[in-house]
Amino acid sequence: MTVQDVKGVGSKTGDKLEENGITSVKELAMSSEDVLINDLGIGQGTSQKILENAREQLKTHGTGFSRADTVDEKQQNLKKIT
Repeated sequence: MTVQDVKGVGSKTGDKLEENGITSVKELAMSSEDVLINDLGIGQGTSQKILENAREQLKTHGTGFSRADTVDEKQQNLKKIT
């Protein structure tokens, strides 16, 4: 899936992402809002929306995307076998 497949990513934003090496939904989902805003010049509202949509799209399509803080929280709640 390309970034153009993400809801809210139009051709102009898609071109900007791809020109800067973000070519897949997974790469977009793993990007930070700061990179999109400060490095690529994408507006804050658009950045938030497309990151949320990309992450949701990965969850929906079974690729198991999870934020690092969520994974860390789950690991801390695991019971230890002693």
